[in-house]
Amino acid sequence: MNPFVPKKTISTTSLLSLLGGIGFGGFLGLELLEDQLYLRSLTFSGNQRVATTALHHMSNIHNSRSMLYFDPLKAEHNLESHPWIERAEIKSSWWDNIRGKVQIEITEQSPLMLVSLDRVWYSNEKGVIFREASTSELDYPILTGIPSNWALEYPDITQRIIKEAADILIKSSIPLIGGSSNLSEIHFDRQIGFSLVLKNGSEIVLGFYSVESRLERLQKMIDHDLNLDEPQRIELDADRVAIATPLEATPIKTSEPVSSQ
Repeated sequence: MNPFVPKKTISTTSLLSLLGGIGFGGFLGLELLEDQLYLRSLTFSGNQRVATTALHHMSNIHNSRSMLYFDPLKAEHNLESHPWIERAEIKSSWWDNIRGKVQIEITEQSPLMLVSLDRVWYSNEKGVIFREASTSELDYPILTGIPSNWALEYPDITQRIIKEAADILIKSSIPLIGGSSNLSEIHFDRQIGFSLVLKNGSEIVLGFYSVESRLERLQKMIDHDLNLDEPQRIELDADRVAIATPLEATPIKTSEPVSSQ
């Protein structure tokens, strides 16, 4: 190498021109790519109550906007704002989303019971109220007894009562008392706790005890010839003695004493 030959350097102008060319090329490439990445297909699964056309609208995913700007979390949030949708989940991959092939799985709410407050509401199995009940669909057990003003004045207590009632209904839906179809009402009383009301009018007082221990006690009463087909009030909230009182008669029939559960 000849040491007397001047070294070649890149001038500032040339460097800026190179960077500008790269930037312009990238911008042009992005523009061309953006023109290709539009929504091609949007499919939903799992929905029965909510129409697919309504889901398309609520998702706010349109074929007029490039999928480069697609936000899956926002689309899920938009869909979950519908009262009948418990969960929306984008199942398609990131690459499929970019290519405009979006698949969304819908999990709809399933009413467990009605809740009577200021109005009648649907609650799911988690004890979450999700919408006002429709007069055309009321064939569910109903939670009664919560003062209507508690929802606003004591929301945490109200939510706890609803959650506990949901848990009681789930655990009480057993053949011992005729299954879930034989449950008409669950009543809350701030003094005595929870009571189950069967379709024939029988009332089973559980109190504030665990439902499992009360149902064990009820089983012992049935083993001692208690007949649930006969309307009666069955008090299981005492510590040591369970009592069954026929609703159409005044005499009290006391069961065999059972040990505290």
